[in-house]
Order: sequence, then structure tokens, then C-alpha cells
Amino acid sequence: IRGRGMALAQLEELLAITGLPAEIAQLLADPEHRAALGKFRLPRRDPDIDKLVDLASTVFAAPVTLVSLADMESRWETSRTGADDPTDMRVHAMLTALAVVAPDGVFASADARTEPGLAAVAMAGTGFCAAAALTFDGARVGALCVVAPEPRPPDAFRLDRLSNFAALTSSLLALKDSEQRGSVTALALTRVEK
Repeated sequence: IRGRGMALAQLEELLAITGLPAEIAQLLADPEHRAALGKFRLPRRDPDIDKLVDLASTVFAAPVTLVSLADMESRWETSRTGADDPTDMRVHAMLTALAVVAPDGVFASADARTEPGLAAVAMAGTGFCAAAALTFDGARVGALCVVAPEPRPPDAFRLDRLSNFAALTSSLLALKDSEQRGSVTALALTRVEK
């Protein structure tokens, strides 16, 4: 499922630029984190996850909303709304990392261009941004991210909704993974029976 990805060298450069390398790099390199991501068996795009992302985009009035998964070697998206701008990859990678390491699993900034850790990578069209961690097999493996061009203060009600959307997305990812594993097992059993 490693679609739009970020190579290890790009991620290390990003962490060095933003000044947050130790905490984020440690978590992304954690064996439990990497093992959880390594277990995923998901299609590149899923219409059910796309619907949740679209709903989050509407609630936040955020033209860019995405599901981003990351480890120390790469970052990829399983769903997104909005323009596919490769220059935003660094902002999405940092948002994902900041949510994954946040104590409550939620990160929000009124204006990414003035936020420590994001200012170095934020593009001119990036204002408000927020992300809520996604979990799989007990580990935080990515985030549901929303990005809007205009700065605005984070809203507690909407951030709670983002957390709920992230929890639903995590559950749906686990369900889809289980479905994929069941399909593979059924196919293997069919071959054995023949």
C-alpha cells in the first residue's frame, strides 16, 4: 500500500529541519510501531475510508483531508480529499508525526506557518491544520489530517469530532485488514482442498 511515499532520507531531512527529531524518530523507529504497520493488508484506496475522510473534510471545511500512515522508512496515504500537491507531503508527514507523539493523540495549529516544527515546512497556502492519531494493533501508526488555507483557532468541539473520526477510521482499517486476511486465508484453504 505504499503509494505516495517519503523515503528515509527525506524523512530524516524533514525531522532535522523542524528540530523535533529525537521524540518523533524514536517513535517511528519503535519495533512495535513498525510491526503493527507491517501487519497491514489493505487496498491502496477504500471507498468506506474515503467516505469518512470526505465527512471530516466537510465538518472542518478543510479542502485537504487525508489518512496518512508513517514509519521511519516511509509515509503513505490511503485516502485523501483535495489537490494532490507533492509539496504538501512534508506538512502532512509532520502533522502525522506530531499527532502520533501527542500525549492525547491530537495535534492542532491555528496557523502552521507560525507553529514550531511546522513553520519550516509549511507552504504559503497552509493555515489551520489538525491531526488525530490512528491506531492499529495497539500502536499509533498514522493520523487523520485536515488542512485549510486560512488560519483559524482550533475548536474543541471539532477536535473532539476529529478524534472520533480517527477512532472510526482506525476501526475501519482494522476491519478492512481482517477482511483482507480472511480472503487470503480462504484462498489458501481453497488451494489446499484442491
